[in-house]
Amino acid sequence: YSIPPDQVETDAQRRARAFAQDPERAAEIQNVFVYGPTDTPALVNSEFGPRCPPVTQGGRRGSADHPGIDLEIPTGTALRAPFRGVVSTAAIRGNYGNTITIDYKDASDVVQYRVLYAHLDAFAVELGDEVAPGDHLGNSGATGNVSGPHLHIEVRVRSGTSLQPQNPRDYFPAGSFTNPQGTNPTCEELGRTPS
Repeated sequence: YSIPPDQVETDAQRRARAFAQDPERAAEIQNVFVYGPTDTPALVNSEFGPRCPPVTQGGRRGSADHPGIDLEIPTGTALRAPFRGVVSTAAIRGNYGNTITIDYKDASDVVQYRVLYAHLDAFAVELGDEVAPGDHLGNSGATGNVSGPHLHIEVRVRSGTSLQPQNPRDYFPAGSFTNPQGTNPTCEELGRTPS
């Protein structure tokens, strides 16, 4: 599918628009999220939000509400820490397969941001490790409930007493992804019936 040229918005434009009403929050995010998920920009092939559930290698359906984005990258791609934080998960997590989560805590030791990387091939960190921006976390793969090799990324942000999923494009630095924000194709556009 393609996006009409007049509707293309760069990640930098989207991010600026999303945080224009809260410059303090935008400055905080720019100071926290300082490194992209990979060493080079990657193609987003499944966006945050509603989508036609994918059919995986095992014939199972994925989620219709996508709480993150998927990057089209080959198995073995080095994955990097986006911010200074602590590894809160480095384990197999069901449909996510090999998963790493990194927590960013405020001065009161409360988690404000959590980033999840799923479907990894290998871990380079362990539970409790402290990481700095750009540190090697592990390598991409195709573990868990997948249709092929890719990296699933989620960003969760503190809202009251819980962490809520947000569009990773609004948090990772501009230039982290090669393609502009799009929409996921509908099941009808893909010639499939919804589950």
